Amino acid sequence: MELTSAHRKLGAAVWRRGLGAATAAALAVVPMAGVAVAREGAGAQPQRATPIAAAPTAVGTWSVRATGDDGNVIDSVLTVAADGTLANNVGGTGTWTATGRTTFTFRMTERFHDADGNLVARIEIGQKAVLCHGGRTFTSSGTAVTYDGAGLLVATNQVSATGTRG
Repeated sequence: MELTSAHRKLGAAVWRRGLGAATAAALAVVPMAGVAVAREGAGAQPQRATPIAAAPTAVGTWSVRATGDDGNVIDSVLTVAADGTLANNVGGTGTWTATGRTTFTFRMTERFHDADGNLVARIEIGQKAVLCHGGRTFTSSGTAVTYDGAGLLVATNQVSATGTRG
């Protein structure tokens, strides 16, 4: 059966009326839905926010093992303070900064003296660290630049470290 032009006009008119009726029905429902939501909201109990777990912090005492690309392994104890300072048990001191929820950076200088108190070496350490296992451990990587007592560059090494809360 072939559609005539009259059938096409009739179909278009029905479609337009159907669309108009659907639009009118939708518009009629919207205000009612708004009232229902408003009524629901008026008597509803306030939702309590789920507390967000506190972010782990680098603050604390850490047993650290640092491994250089030259094969040297150094074990030390690192103390990280809330005021942004840090120190280790081999005379290193420096600062640290939180850089994200579980990340931080630190810089420290270690100075080594002979028996007479003369500076024989200085090591400048810079690390980027990530707290792991809920803040019980960290891993870090960066550089250790060593200078002799006169300030001349001796070596630059890549260093990775792991720390465990002490």
